[in-house]
Amino acid sequence: MSREASISNKTYRVIALLQALPRAPRQATSTDLLRRLEAEGHGIDKRTIERYLKEISESDEFGSLICCNDAARPYGWSFSKDAQINLPGMDASMAVTWDLVERYLTSLLPRAAVAKLTPVFASAQNWLKHYRPVGNRGWSQKVAYVPRGLQLLPAQVSPAVLDQVYAALYQGQQLDIWYKEKSEAMRFHPQGLVDRGVVRYLVAPARDYDTPVLVALHRIKKVAIIDEPARKLSGFDLYDYINAGNLGYPIGGMIKLELRFYDGSGQHLYETPLTASQHLEQQADGSVVLSAELDETSELYWWIQGFGANVEVLAPKSLRKRVAADLKLALSRYAEQ
Repeated sequence: MSREASISNKTYRVIALLQALPRAPRQATSTDLLRRLEAEGHGIDKRTIERYLKEISESDEFGSLICCNDAARPYGWSFSKDAQINLPGMDASMAVTWDLVERYLTSLLPRAAVAKLTPVFASAQNWLKHYRPVGNRGWSQKVAYVPRGLQLLPAQVSPAVLDQVYAALYQGQQLDIWYKEKSEAMRFHPQGLVDRGVVRYLVAPARDYDTPVLVALHRIKKVAIIDEPARKLSGFDLYDYINAGNLGYPIGGMIKLELRFYDGSGQHLYETPLTASQHLEQQADGSVVLSAELDETSELYWWIQGFGANVEVLAPKSLRKRVAADLKLALSRYAEQ
């Protein structure tokens, strides 16, 4: 099929423009929309956006989809509050997927994105309710995600701070951050965002440094977006950064770990390995010895401590001494009672 015979670039850009519009009562100017479309890789200019918006708003077929606030310049545009476009229509797989997104992933999305998805979430819930087997429970009542371990309440982040951080990260802009008790702002270049369940971290180098640091969002007092592009770190990849153990708070380098588990406490490691290359050896007394090579991190240390008397550190000696010292200190504190 020739390019002339296929769907036109204008149609594609109009759909992208409608998707970029915030849902009323929020609104965006043509300049705001230009930035969003450019960030998504669309080749378009401001005058074209304004022409498309005018054509859509004056159209008998599609005029009800968008609203224009022409009380002041520049005009503010938005997607009508109650308007919906389902492309494509909802089906079973889409409905359950959107249900899971709404329940578990909205914390990773900017509030503006969540607002735009609200009609989609509602459509998914309506589909699940309508097609639920008679007398049976719905999908939301059958599927749940429960992380392992004691669940703490999530740290509270200011909505204003969250919106600014997400916007800067999405648009690739710099941030001035006032952190905790600091009275002066520090300039950061956002590279990524990591959600650890109860705490969200911005991954970003400060000033002219090349090493990214973790900035806990709930400890930010104030933030301001700087209208300058954030510096991209050469070769930086968020997943490589995570896999290198940086989220585990490194306290040392690579170690050859040996642990002895007692009373069946290590049996789960046969099914959920600590590392892909771990080695487990059953002992004559019923204990299990684990051998693995991995980074020494605070999280590894906390994990070992969680087994209490059911684990013994065999190697390295430095880690064995540290655990032994902490256990002696704990014993002394209990002996004082």
